[in-house]
This record gives sequence, structure tokens and C-alpha cells, in this order.
Amino acid sequence: MKRSKWLLLAALCISIALYSYSGLSAEEKPAAKEPAKESAKAPAPTGKSKEIKASDKKIAGHPNIEISMTCSECHDVKYDAESTATKTWINNYTQMSKDALWKKISDFLPYRQRFVMATIGESKGKIYPTATTADFTLIPDENIFICSNEKGTEKMIELQKNTLVSMVHFEGSIEGPTPPPVRWWKSVQVYGKATTYVSGTKEFDELAKKYVFYRIQSERALKRMVMTKIDIYRIIYFDSSLMKEGFSPYQLWENDKIKE
Repeated sequence: MKRSKWLLLAALCISIALYSYSGLSAEEKPAAKEPAKESAKAPAPTGKSKEIKASDKKIAGHPNIEISMTCSECHDVKYDAESTATKTWINNYTQMSKDALWKKISDFLPYRQRFVMATIGESKGKIYPTATTADFTLIPDENIFICSNEKGTEKMIELQKNTLVSMVHFEGSIEGPTPPPVRWWKSVQVYGKATTYVSGTKEFDELAKKYVFYRIQSERALKRMVMTKIDIYRIIYFDSSLMKEGFSPYQLWENDKIKE
């Protein structure tokens, strides 16, 4: 009888011990992990805008910016001979219609205007630029400039070897000790090809009729002058007032009839 009591007491103790152990194990056992969910892609950093080329155009969703801002204020911009700072203005801000732009150019250059013309020379194997002033008349219906030049000048000799020219006419306020009442600037940058004609040719006579001679009479010009025609490839027209109208201050006019 006593033996049976001891066996019953031992079984009871063992049962209590096993129950306590199982409860402890359940509390200490770590919970099973749920399958990991794919995290959303982190947004791109906004502190630095990506590098672009000057020929790039604004992408869809680009933040609105003032016309006075340039791409280089936010981006690192790659420039080369074709992708220039001017092109960023032309590519990313509103351009005028071609006819409206040509009228702006024509109105800016009535009658006869003085230009700085750059030509390319060569001496002893070295290439160098020459910049001189000359008076040109724009013939709007023909998209050409004409000019009368002295024979034998440096620029005329250079044009015999390289007919490409770059020329500019500009007007505007000048900064000085006292700021001007109104700041404004207009200019035309012309790139084209020059062709010269000597007296006695039909082309010389035709161009001379369209050109106004000031210093000398046309009869004297026959002996000492050369008529020069500039076929316009393209013009960059700059007008600071265009920004107030919602246009880029830089406007590009290209001659569709000429392939460079």
C-alpha cells in the first residue's frame, strides 16, 4: 500500500515537471518569421541633378522654371562645338514662328548697318582669325547680305581661301559708373558663306544697284571696290525684351534652302 502511494506521488511530480517545462519552452521559443515582403525601391536622391548635354531638351514632368534660368544652374552640362550654352536656351524655351522671327530680324536691320565680320586667315602654316567692321545691307526677300569692300584688304584675301564668315551687329545699354535707366540688348549673330564679285560682271552690277554707297560714287566703286554677297546659313537673334512676352531671348533662324 505504501509502495503504491509512493508510485502515485512520483508520477504526480513528474507530470507537474513536464507541464512546467513545456510551458517554459513555449514562452522561450521564438515566433516563426513571416515571409519577407519585397521592399519598395528607394527614391532617387534629389540633392544633385543628373548630368546632361547642352543639346538635351527638358523631359516630361520637368519642374517649371523661369525663363531667366539656365540648365547649368541645376545640372552639370557637357558642352562642345555643337552643344553650346546658347542651344540650351533655344532648345528649352519657346521659339517664335519662322516668319515672325524673320520680321524681327528685318526690322532690326533696316537700310544699312555696321557689322563686325570675322574671317579666317593663314600665314606661315598658322591659322588665325581677323575681325573687321563693314557696312552690310540685308535683302529680306533673298535672305542675303550685301557689302562693298576695298580690293586687296586682308579680309578679302582671306575670303579667297575660306569663304565662311561669322558676323555680328548689336545695340543696347552700356554699363558704366551709373547704371542705365533701362537695361536692354539686341543682337544678330550671322553665320554664312561669302561670294565676291569684281566689276565688269553681271553679279557686281546687280548687287551694286541694291547697295547704297556713301563715301564714294558708284562710278568710282567700279575701279576700287568688290561687291560681296553673304548667303545666310543661320542667324541667332537675341532680344532681352522677348522674355516678357514668354519667349526665349535667343531665337534661331535657319535657311532651309541651304545645306551646309
